[in-house]
Amino acid sequence: MAIDPLTLTPGAVDAALSRGSSTADFTTFATVTLDSADAGPDATVEFRPSAVDSGVISLDNKNGLPFTLGVPQTLTLNAGVVTPPTPLNGLYLGTNIRHQKIIGTRAAYALWNSSPDFASNQITSTGLQYIVDNAPGAFTGNVDPGIVLKMSWRTCVINKNLKPTQAQARDPNWSNYQWNNADSSIADWLTNQIADANALGIQLGVMLADQATSANNTIPEWVLDEGSAWIENPGVADWERMTHLRQDLPGVMMYYADFVIAFMSKFAPENLWGIIFAEYALGNIATRPAAVQNNRDFFHAQRKILWDTTNRFMPIREDGSQLALYQTNPSLDGAGVDQSDLISNDVGVSQSDVRLFVSNEFIVASEGIMPTVANNDSRYARNDWGQTWPDPVPLNPFGITAGQTVTATPQHIMYNAAYRVPLDSILFTVEAGTVQNKEDVVDAVNKFGPGGTLAGTYGTTPTGGTV
Repeated sequence: MAIDPLTLTPGAVDAALSRGSSTADFTTFATVTLDSADAGPDATVEFRPSAVDSGVISLDNKNGLPFTLGVPQTLTLNAGVVTPPTPLNGLYLGTNIRHQKIIGTRAAYALWNSSPDFASNQITSTGLQYIVDNAPGAFTGNVDPGIVLKMSWRTCVINKNLKPTQAQARDPNWSNYQWNNADSSIADWLTNQIADANALGIQLGVMLADQATSANNTIPEWVLDEGSAWIENPGVADWERMTHLRQDLPGVMMYYADFVIAFMSKFAPENLWGIIFAEYALGNIATRPAAVQNNRDFFHAQRKILWDTTNRFMPIREDGSQLALYQTNPSLDGAGVDQSDLISNDVGVSQSDVRLFVSNEFIVASEGIMPTVANNDSRYARNDWGQTWPDPVPLNPFGITAGQTVTATPQHIMYNAAYRVPLDSILFTVEAGTVQNKEDVVDAVNKFGPGGTLAGTYGTTPTGGTV
């Protein structure tokens, strides 16, 4: 099949070559033109096959091909007879979505700080080490213990007022990124502690926050100054600001996508297990721009730009696998965006709460459509809100009857995942004084997790569709 001609600029990452699951002979080609005088005399272009095609596609020595400015060049990819690929380890069945099965923890509010021991402290303080030590049977096969830490876009830049070019923004070596600052601990925090966690058999993932309501003050100042973001609660101190990206404006979503490309380029090779894109809720209607309020479906649909761009890049981890990507609480109930947009862009679903028997995201998971990470870190988990069980009530070991409203404990959550919803990864926010304490998590995992004493009756979690 032919692919439309592409115009590349220095540092651009474009999916110039792709294929579906056709079994026919084919030759795929793309005509590309490097058109910027800023490219320099040593400009080259590189094409990477996706992991699903590894060992099948030959690029015929086209990587690193030199370009002459303004002169179109046709690249040819020969694949011969291509059969639908056997899913590689960690790909969700029926998709090309990279997935890592995780049972683990995450902190409710903790953002990155300058402590070089931040990650290791979180492994202890969130109860993960306790869970690993006391529920070892759950972590067998391809199920790993894991932790997710949160950091923001704003945190990762030194000069918050400096707007980069696209080439700079996508370059992991750009001097304004904190990890290239000798006085910053971000690089050490991630690089060293990913390695430390891996040495303990623990996978480390990152939730990247680009706007409220995931975290406060997440957006670089230059984005706000040019009107590409708004402040939900003006008049408060900077650290309290709830900032939202104007996803509805042309080009704005690419600002963040370019940063994510640089972040992935830097840390995916260190065996970061995945990146979870934080939620992008609209927040308080009173301070919401009228243009956003009047076209909310369009605002939500522009999130596809992030998914599409990161999917085109797809960095490779040190172990040769792809980085797993997830979107938290995707807005899938309006016009212009649905679950197929996530699937086609190889992005899984992350959700803040396990709301038993409800939630659009849970329905997606229960149908086995795409991998899901349940974070259990939001309102239902922290406020012990009651949840109503359906009529007819499913078989359960708790004595809960139809229509009964109860606070969801870790045991209920793991049961629900095992019995009804094939959750692929589940994270608990362990906090003292709440129902999500580490002892109950251990009990839940030992009963309803892989190899659990009740798993044979109610299923096994994470079941998922990965192979």
